[in-house]
Amino acid sequence: MTKVNQKAAAAPKATKAAAATKTHKRIISSHALDVMAAKAEAPKAEAPKAAAPKAAAPKAYKASKAAQVKAAEIEAAVIECQKIIASNTKEALQGWVDMGMALIEYRAFYLSTGLGTLKSRATDENPLGSFKAFWQASSFSFLSTNDVSDAIYIAENTAFVSAAMREDCGNLNGLSCSYIKKQIKKAADAKDPKKTAAAKAKASKLAADKKKSAAAKNKTISLKEVMKDPKAFGKLIGAAMVANYTEKQINECLGKIYTAVKK
Repeated sequence: MTKVNQKAAAAPKATKAAAATKTHKRIISSHALDVMAAKAEAPKAEAPKAAAPKAAAPKAYKASKAAQVKAAEIEAAVIECQKIIASNTKEALQGWVDMGMALIEYRAFYLSTGLGTLKSRATDENPLGSFKAFWQASSFSFLSTNDVSDAIYIAENTAFVSAAMREDCGNLNGLSCSYIKKQIKKAADAKDPKKTAAAKAKASKLAADKKKSAAAKNKTISLKEVMKDPKAFGKLIGAAMVANYTEKQINECLGKIYTAVKK
């Protein structure tokens, strides 16, 4: 009896322990659900963006020693010619020609480097990608863009620099590049068959005749003005009738005119 009573008394303890275990399980289960819900609601963190690749630094142009010597010689020649031009003496015209020739040679040197063409432009990746950028990085960068282009123009048209022009410039009357360019253009036009005085006069006459013909074609005929001259009026009416009427219609028109005149 004593043993039985002890076992019976132990039973409630087991019940409590079981209840405690179930409660503990519920608490863990509830906590886990809350954590899962919180994770589901939380926004997903964005993956770190990869850093943009750094732009490659522009490669500096490295000329060979021979190329450097050649470039330095041409640059020195350009500077020397500029000094002659600035002296404003009778040698200035030849200074423009010689500087232009040196610049043409420098331009050919630029093209040989492969940095660009005469139509290409400088960019961040290729800062010497144009002839302008190339010579502006040289020792004669103090020249203006107009000085360079004008000198090249004069050199390319040396054939039109006549003895008279040289004498004129020798008298210090026209050493500016604008004057020299005008004289070159004048000499070039004189040798162009389409730009001689006779050719210009002929072209002017043709243009005037064309304009006159167009004006006459578009001119509104005033009947009142034409009727002041009966012969001219009759000629005009006759030509219009022949151009637009059949023979029968012409006879009908003449009949009406005759009837009207008789009244």
